[in-house]
Amino acid sequence: MSTVELAATVSNLGGLGSYGAHIVEPEAIERLCEEMRTHTTRPFAINLWVSDSDASMRDLSQQQFNQRADDYRSIYDQLSVAPPQWISSSKAVYERQVEAVLRARPKVFSFVFGIPSKEIHQNADSVES
Repeated sequence: MSTVELAATVSNLGGLGSYGAHIVEPEAIERLCEEMRTHTTRPFAINLWVSDSDASMRDLSQQQFNQRADDYRSIYDQLSVAPPQWISSSKAVYERQVEAVLRARPKVFSFVFGIPSKEIHQNADSVES
């Protein structure tokens, strides 16, 4: 788990402190960066997950998801395991997170689990240094 204190300490000691913000609401990312800046004047990174789902499943409707889960119901029952629960796509949240990171302007913006879309690259390129 990321903390402001840990990331700022790493930066203050000469490393690149990084805050994993994948579960941070978009509206809180700018406040997070402001808080980081109260703990360090050194560069730090904000890291986001490009995707937390399989691309082929991203546009799956809840009905389609339930049908696929039902296809494996006997296995879940045999193993006494609860089937997965429907979670709507987080794509819109990720895109809003990116917008917040671009407004907050940390020195480094990193990402995992995918490659940002061309639109995100274009938006990042249009931000002045």
